[in-house]
Amino acid sequence: MCAKRLWLGFFTFIAFSAYHGALCAGQRNLVDNTTQLAVELAYIPDDHCMSLKQLEDVVQLAAFKAIVDGTERSGVILSSCDLHCLEHLFPAFMYALERTKDGDISKHVVVAANGLPGYLVCEAMRDKYKHRCVLDRFCGHKEPNTTAQVWSHGHAARMGFGSLSYSFALVQKLKWMREILKLNVSAMWLDMDVYVFRNPLPFLWRTPDADLMFSSESCDQGSRFDTDVALQVDGRHWNANCGVWLANPHPTALTFMDFWIQGFWNKLYVERRDGEFDQAVLNSFILDKRYSANKYNYVNNSMVADGMIQRPHDARVYKVTQMVFNNLCSGVCGCSPNWTWTAFTNLADGTLVCHTPQSHVDGWITMHFNCLGGVDKKLEFMKQYQKVKGQA
Repeated sequence: MCAKRLWLGFFTFIAFSAYHGALCAGQRNLVDNTTQLAVELAYIPDDHCMSLKQLEDVVQLAAFKAIVDGTERSGVILSSCDLHCLEHLFPAFMYALERTKDGDISKHVVVAANGLPGYLVCEAMRDKYKHRCVLDRFCGHKEPNTTAQVWSHGHAARMGFGSLSYSFALVQKLKWMREILKLNVSAMWLDMDVYVFRNPLPFLWRTPDADLMFSSESCDQGSRFDTDVALQVDGRHWNANCGVWLANPHPTALTFMDFWIQGFWNKLYVERRDGEFDQAVLNSFILDKRYSANKYNYVNNSMVADGMIQRPHDARVYKVTQMVFNNLCSGVCGCSPNWTWTAFTNLADGTLVCHTPQSHVDGWITMHFNCLGGVDKKLEFMKQYQKVKGQA
């Protein structure tokens, strides 16, 4: 009990000290909320680093529900951000979600805020927006000196791209997705540099047998689709994009997530590949059997050492055409109907005109502003896309 009281006092002190100035500036009064948070933190096991009770409550409040083919489906949109990201990208991210062609879907967003300072700002922003927040703590893998190293980086206001703390945030991202699935709820991941034009969940639920569905990062002849959605075939290379993807609450999806998380840990701690990315692990370590890596045997699709989980053969993974989930890697207007980079014009009133049919633009559900360096550049494009259209 004494240890728990020490934790309570420690986290309450941090919360009040770090954000006393913000409270005085007129943000949400977080006194009661911060006290409750400190109590919650005191009872989170160090080896878990996630408040699952908090997540359960938040998901129930944020869930989007619909009847699809006679079956009730439930899902939330999940994203995460550090303090810098919340202060810069989050308003533009929410601007789009509040104004989709399907109406305001911002209340279905759950933000895993990286670190206590980020969490308190995330909560304060609920004065203006309808999202929900959960606290994402940075706890290290149980290995000598690792915890101290991660904690020293984990509460930074701004994580460097490719840093160790950034890799940890990506691992946590997968863990939060997995925990939502355990609540029998679909989890739709969106990076915060994604502009949303329509609610993606009804579209994705049209493929009821899908365990996971990923946007495609490829825009070339080999990535053509006969339909908007195609089943992934082992050994057929394509670049899945982890900025926009869905996982459904199926046992096979949970097994897949377990394997993905374990594979990520293997890269970070066995192979010592600092700066590893969830997307790289997914594409080269799980989906593409031609890739050769340490600790993995592609003859029998299993981990070589430590009795790690086997690769789930029965997981049904689908890819979604870039014509629906577009991204900036293929040009300012993404991938065009004839699979070429599209030209564009900026009008004097700020409208972005893509030199592609309006029907193409109308088919977009999301535009991911990847392949850009820096938050400022991403924000510039997200604001530009508030007024975008195609050609008649």
